[in-house]
Amino acid sequence: MPPIIATQGLTKYYGSNPGLVDLDLEVESGCIFGFLGANGAGKTTAIRILLDLIRPTRGQAWVFGRPLFAISPRARLELRRRIGFIPGELRLYEDMTGRAFLDYLGSYFGAVRADWRRSILERLELDKTALSRKISGYSRGMKQKLGIVQALQHDPELLILDEPTEGLDPLMQQTFYGLLRELVGRGRTVFMSSHNLGEMEKICDRVAILRQGRLVAVEGIDTLQARRFHQVEVEFASEEAAAAFSVPGINESRREGGRLYFSWQGDFADLWAELEKYRIADFACQKASLEEIFLAYYGRSEENA
Repeated sequence: MPPIIATQGLTKYYGSNPGLVDLDLEVESGCIFGFLGANGAGKTTAIRILLDLIRPTRGQAWVFGRPLFAISPRARLELRRRIGFIPGELRLYEDMTGRAFLDYLGSYFGAVRADWRRSILERLELDKTALSRKISGYSRGMKQKLGIVQALQHDPELLILDEPTEGLDPLMQQTFYGLLRELVGRGRTVFMSSHNLGEMEKICDRVAILRQGRLVAVEGIDTLQARRFHQVEVEFASEEAAAAFSVPGINESRREGGRLYFSWQGDFADLWAELEKYRIADFACQKASLEEIFLAYYGRSEENA
């Protein structure tokens, strides 16, 4: 079975400025795939190309196994009807009521499953009163919830989501994650961009890391977690001891008087063996967050640039 999304050498320049460079990517069906990068990394450019909203400077893309730029406009329309999309900068028809807006967009995708839409609305706490109001009176969070409903209401095979949880409170984010897991459990696929690695850890199966338009890495969440290092803080009995301490495996060390801060990725037995040679006044250690691993990837790509 071909990947549900595939790209080869996908590149987009805006004048002389690169927005995306040589993106080679495959997304298998039935998973939640994270597309991670800082703001301006090229995530939205890639998404707009996959939705055929803009064309690349060069390269190819396949969606549902179909060559996106070599099929007829009718075939592209049929592909689009199989996709649900939440843009990063959500703009709604403010003069419409919530219900009219959902009905209007739903008409583009054929029959909307009324029971499924009702279930989403209930879980996102958008009741009849809210839907009867004009969107101009909605809060940011309510607008984001309406955007989620319009993307899910036709039960798409593929969801392409650009920063979908912006504006949602933490409890509503958890509800949204539950919806995504439910969809994947029914064989749907989610392609989700974010600049928040903590969010990716909660929901994604695999993550692609993008930096300045270039792919840095594609990893399973389990692999990223296995690469976690530890942040260590040691207070030695003297400044001289802190200055003298050294052992292979220490990275990014920083000393403040007799206190030494460093990251450690290795066998702790080697660290203990060296520390036992010194008088230690205090010791603290904690696992690095996935956010810190993400920043380490960015630092590595900077060195290789």
